[in-house]
Order: sequence, then C-alpha cells, then structure tokens
Amino acid sequence: MKLVTVGVDESGRSFVRSEVSLSDEDPHTLWFGAVPSIKSALARLDPETALFGIEPASGEIRWRLAVVEAGAVASLPGMEGEFGDDGMHYTRTVDFDFVVAGEVVCRLDESDVELSVGDAIVLPAARHAWVAGEEGARILCFMVRSHDRT
Repeated sequence: MKLVTVGVDESGRSFVRSEVSLSDEDPHTLWFGAVPSIKSALARLDPETALFGIEPASGEIRWRLAVVEAGAVASLPGMEGEFGDDGMHYTRTVDFDFVVAGEVVCRLDESDVELSVGDAIVLPAARHAWVAGEEGARILCFMVRSHDRT
C-alpha cells in the first residue's frame, strides 16, 4: 500500500509531491487535518478547461466509483469529448482517490504514478488522467469542493 500526494507548480503543472509506503498490518490515518487549499492551484489553471460535469456543487462533496475498462483511458458516458484524447482533466476539488480493484496509472503532467489495490492518491485540483491496466480498475473518488467566493 502507498499514499501519493500530488502538487501543482507555479505554471499549473501537476507533479508527485510525496509518496510513502504503508504497512497493511496496522490501521492508518491516510489523511488528517485541513483539506488542502486549492485556491492557488486553481489560479494557475484555465477555468475553461475544468471538468465541471463530474464535480460537486460549491461547498459540497461527491463520492464516485470510477470504473476504467482494461487498457482504457478514463472517460464518462456522454462526456468523452470533454476529457480530450489523452484523458487529461481537472476539477475544482480536492480528490481523495482509493484503488479498490485492478491496477491503474495516474498520469500527471510531470510523471506517471502506478497504483494498485489498496493505494491512495490525493489530487488538489491537479491535472491528471486515469489509464487502466490489463484487468481494468475501480477507483473510489471522494471529491471535496470548498465554497466558491465571489
């Protein structure tokens, strides 16, 4: 098991901030404290490219099960064109994602992260894409969106 935390640099590019191995013999707190601020990350990204259709409303949360077919790049029915050919996208949320079945690569701007059952990744408004392994993958995605400020 591992926990990967993603960051967004000054030019809006996503990268691996940290990666730690976790023992599966003891219970762990995977995340604690405040939800990471995404204000600075969002300021660096083009708001026209956000994938609005899958994110929760302002101040709300959404818990999704993403199913990625074997060897496929993730998309959603009816939203294929919004993900682009490479599947890269971002939402105005902090995503806490957990792989429950299969293997998947989380593609970032600066690198790829291989994830398998039991691995978790935290994505604070970071550009990414999901590419499943040979058996496909299922990912629980807990999306948190702060209140929009006008």
